[in-house]
This record gives sequence, C-alpha cells and structure tokens, in this order.
Amino acid sequence: KRTVYLFSLFLDLSFISLLVMATGGFDSSFFNGFYLITALYSFYYGPVFGVAVAAIAAVFYTISGSFDFDKLYWTDFSVRISFLFLIALPLGLLSRKLKEDKNKIENLNKDLKGYIEELKYVQGKLIEAEKLSALGRLMADVAHEIRNPLTSIGGFARRLNEKLVSGTKEREYAEIVISEVNRLERILKDVLRSEEHT
Repeated sequence: KRTVYLFSLFLDLSFISLLVMATGGFDSSFFNGFYLITALYSFYYGPVFGVAVAAIAAVFYTISGSFDFDKLYWTDFSVRISFLFLIALPLGLLSRKLKEDKNKIENLNKDLKGYIEELKYVQGKLIEAEKLSALGRLMADVAHEIRNPLTSIGGFARRLNEKLVSGTKEREYAEIVISEVNRLERILKDVLRSEEHT
C-alpha cells in the first residue's frame, strides 16, 4: 500500500514538473500544483512525510525549470520553496492533531457504549426487582385477606370440636379442619415474615 502511495506521489510530481516545464519553467503559474500536492500529502500523512514531500517537490521544481538559473529570480525562487515547507509543516501538525482527537473521540464512544450497556443491565435488574417487590406486596395483601376468614374458620372449627363427641366422624372431620387451618396459618405467617424482611 505504501509503495502504491509513493508511486502515486512520484507520478503526481512528475506530471506537475512536466506541466511547469512545458509552460515556461520557473515563470509558470502551474507551480501551484506543487503546493496542492504538498498540502494533500501533508494533511493525509502528517508533518514528517509532509516535509519530505515539500523537499522532493522543491527538487522537482528546480528540475522543471531546466536549470535555467539566468532567468531565475532568487528571491522569488526562495519564497516559493519556503512556502512549500510553510504549507507542509502546519498542515501536517493539524492532521496529526485531528487524528489524535479522532482516536480520543472513538475511545470515548467505546467507553460510552460500555456505560450504556451497563446502565441497560442495571435498569433490567431494577425492573426485575420492582416486579418482585410488587409481587411480594401483592402476596402480603392476599395473605392479609386470607388470614381474617381463616382465623374465623379456625375459631368455629375449634368451638365445634369442643362440642362434638370424641370418636365420631364429625369430630375427626373438625380436627382435620383445625389441623389444616393451623398449617395454613403457619404458611401465612412465614409469607408475612419474609415480606417484612424485604
């Protein structure tokens, strides 16, 4: 991949050099193509590569003038070459800063995604806990509603048991009712006790 980019850079610089050479050498206005190439590669690859491209562009510009230094204005030439480096360095630094900021944003997005997943998990647990709490309250309400009639049934069964003759089927039935009422009352007490602890 890097070889392809370097070959592409060489082709771009060669094309601009030939264009400058064909349109007046050092006096050609197509020299601006060197600025564009330097800016593009500096922004894309950073300051070090950008400065290297500026140096290579300066060499290609010198070659494109056909070494006709008699027509050359040294001040103008120096300013043009200097601007290549003045374009390369700030754009390269800006590119590096943008890449660093992009990486920071991507890392923050990953962290944010993790936090969102964690919040969804905690929210699910809270919803589940709320459902269980509502179910517990419902059970307590039902237990309270059952307790009152059960107490009445138990009380009537005990009175009836005291009046019945022992050994009869009716007394046996009353004792079964009392036993089952006692068992249900114990279950209700356990339910109410567990609800108080939660």
